[in-house]
Amino acid sequence: FELGTKWEVLNSRLSLNAAIFKSTMNNARVTAPDGTTQNVGRKELKGLELGFSGKLTNAWQVFGGYTYLDGVVADNGYLNVGTTAAPVYVVSPYNGNDFPTTPKHSASIWTSYAFNKRFSAGLGMNYVDKVYANINNTKYAPSYTRFDAMASYTLNKTVSFQLNVQNLSDKFYFDRVSSPHYAGVGPGRSASLTANLKF
Repeated sequence: FELGTKWEVLNSRLSLNAAIFKSTMNNARVTAPDGTTQNVGRKELKGLELGFSGKLTNAWQVFGGYTYLDGVVADNGYLNVGTTAAPVYVVSPYNGNDFPTTPKHSASIWTSYAFNKRFSAGLGMNYVDKVYANINNTKYAPSYTRFDAMASYTLNKTVSFQLNVQNLSDKFYFDRVSSPHYAGVGPGRSASLTANLKF
């Protein structure tokens, strides 16, 4: 289920959008420590998305958004706390835990400014909340904030240059978890310079 809205403000210079949603997934799967997938039961997700984009002035552009995700392990079934010969089943203690690989909060913003007809620059931020790697909620990748930047220069009608720098502060962070035992390290600082030719 989803309900959304969109608004144009500031004489249509800025677009605003918002949405709330709820979804239920039966037989939800996660990656097991051995690399296989396993069924962990029912997943329930409630969320909110907010976004904006536009050109506040002829020279200043902005866009970004925020997402809230409340993903929980709603029904993990039963666990055997006895033995194979004499099983004793109890309701899973993991019911209500955060669902793996689902950040509760995430946000991004990017802004650029054209200082004149030739030169423009931009700066962006990306934030991702911590994500759990297992339904036990005992292992997780911590939250991180990353900054990116760009600058462009138009030499003439046919030649322009653009410099992009990712992870401006060279932050060490994990950008994904693939199972309870593995996490991917996000790329360090990198820069690329591009020349564009028009004929």
